[in-house]
Amino acid sequence: MSLSILLRCHAIEQSRRFYEDVLKMRTEDLNEHSISVFCGDSEIMLTDLDLWQAQPHMSGTIYVGVDDVDAWFGRLQSGCEMVWPLQEMPYGTREFAIRDCNGYILAFVQKNWRNALELWRFATRFDNGAG
Repeated sequence: MSLSILLRCHAIEQSRRFYEDVLKMRTEDLNEHSISVFCGDSEIMLTDLDLWQAQPHMSGTIYVGVDDVDAWFGRLQSGCEMVWPLQEMPYGTREFAIRDCNGYILAFVQKNWRNALELWRFATRFDNGAG
C-alpha cells in the first residue's frame, strides 16, 4: 500500500526551496501550483491553491521512515526548527521532528518503526489506564 498526502502551502517556490535545499528531497512539478516531494517511498504533495478555503494547517504529524535517522538528524538539527530532538521513544522508535516552512510537523523515524509501533500496540492492550 502506498499513501500520498496533499497539503496546502503558503508559497510553492518557498516550499520547493525548503524541501530541496534544506531537506535535500527530490521534487517534481505537478502543475504550476503544485509539486510532489519524495523521500524514499514517501510522497507529500503541496499546492498553493486554496482548495479548502483555509490556511495551511494540520493537527497531526507526518512520519517519514528513513534508513539512517542519526544521519538525518545530524544534517537537519542546525538548519530547521526542531519540534523534538532525536530520542528513543517509549514505544520503541528512534525519531526526531522538525517543523517545515508551512508549519507542518515532519517526524523522521528509523525505518523499522512499524515493528516498534506493533509492539507498542500489543503492550498497550494490557494497560488498564492505571499506569
